[in-house]
Amino acid sequence: MAGRAFGTEGETRAATWIASAFDRLGLPPPPGRGRFQPVRGEVEGKQVSSAGNVLAWLDAGAPDTLVIGAHHDHIGDGGPLSRDLFQRALHPGADDNASGVALLLAVADRLAHSASPLPVNVLFVTFAGEETGLYGSGTFVRAPPVPLGSVRAFMNFDMVGRLDERAPVLAVEGTSEYPALAPLVDAIPARGLTVRQAPNIFPGGSNHVSFDAQSVPVLALSTGVTADYHRASDGPDRINHAGLEAIAAWTLELVEAVARAPRSARFAPPASPH
Repeated sequence: MAGRAFGTEGETRAATWIASAFDRLGLPPPPGRGRFQPVRGEVEGKQVSSAGNVLAWLDAGAPDTLVIGAHHDHIGDGGPLSRDLFQRALHPGADDNASGVALLLAVADRLAHSASPLPVNVLFVTFAGEETGLYGSGTFVRAPPVPLGSVRAFMNFDMVGRLDERAPVLAVEGTSEYPALAPLVDAIPARGLTVRQAPNIFPGGSNHVSFDAQSVPVLALSTGVTADYHRASDGPDRINHAGLEAIAAWTLELVEAVARAPRSARFAPPASPH
């Protein structure tokens, strides 16, 4: 619900609200870094956007870290990114991607108050600049607050609020490239969901693409693209709240499975034949 240009008052308010939510969960900033990671978007050397990623750290004192992310930007009042021919009207972005941020905060809340801490650190990140070119996740992998080699996996939540009660499908991308993750996904009871493992579920990609390019294993969750995608009609009235709660419960089990997998388990892609 931020302004249409990054660095605007609306974007700052959104990032501040997210940071305050992390504070309420008792999650401190990552070690050695502030809770904001400045992001610059450039095209042919000219700065076109400026914003910040928001980071929070759940410390287990472990060598491995699980990174969980969702982008907090949208397209403001539309313009060239609107599917309604440059319509100038508020595009709320309730599904894309307030729903992903809500899922991230729900998982963070449950992990922060769990009686059984995970055996890995968890770094929560809400990214800026996804809509205009994956700038936030690109900045993260170029200047990671933890070594990328210590990242067990990256989990991306993008458009998870429109579970259709007639066909409640949650799509999971990443197991085609990282097949060792597939059994973990398969082992979690669906409990009313249909979990479909499939490649390329995001039009134009999402932040997991930046991590995949650095050979970090990825899992990306989505309920798919709807007719409201990048339209002013993507409002909170369209969100399936019960569906989002069901996804949160399933996702928490997935997070725990990835985190508790033996450290010897390798999620890297199979070696290419010579």
